[in-house]
Amino acid sequence: MALNEYFVDFCERWREKASRYETVEIEDCVDKYFTLYVVFNALYVEAGRDLSGSDEGFSDKRGAIETVKQTIGAKALIQELNSNEGTKEAIKDLTAIMEHKPFYICLDSRTGEPLPDKDEELLEQLKSSNSGEKALGLLNLNYQVRCNLFHGRKGLELNQRQLFIPLITILDALVDALYKKQKKKRYVDRERL
Repeated sequence: MALNEYFVDFCERWREKASRYETVEIEDCVDKYFTLYVVFNALYVEAGRDLSGSDEGFSDKRGAIETVKQTIGAKALIQELNSNEGTKEAIKDLTAIMEHKPFYICLDSRTGEPLPDKDEELLEQLKSSNSGEKALGLLNLNYQVRCNLFHGRKGLELNQRQLFIPLITILDALVDALYKKQKKKRYVDRERL
């Protein structure tokens, strides 16, 4: 079944909105990130339906991490990110941020307290030479930042731009890869009918 025109229009409109944000102010970084995340969310929910055939048992975290990893493929995702100088540099920047620990990424969902052991796990995944681990680290990092913002566990500070700028680069590439994969899959499925 082909992606319907309303879904395609939705994705295109939100990607266009995201492209209009600058990343000079932290507020604009957050707005751009959230705008891209809206498209990312719609795409991984759609991909999850394709994989399972229903919405039953679907969790947002699993969709944002496992569904994306399975739909694009960990090796293909890492190869694509490493083939582009901008995304390759963004991965290096995110790894350096996690190494230097200017702020915590993983927080206790109830208390908001930092979870340094979880941050260390993320760092190890980002540094891994294994595509599956590296992809998992990038997707986990992306999802954790989304949760911190969405659930209000972190305030906004100017120094967070150093996290958002490379993360926006990665999220934009994730949206692009997932969108292309969904469009291609839908085209192939339609051809089989």
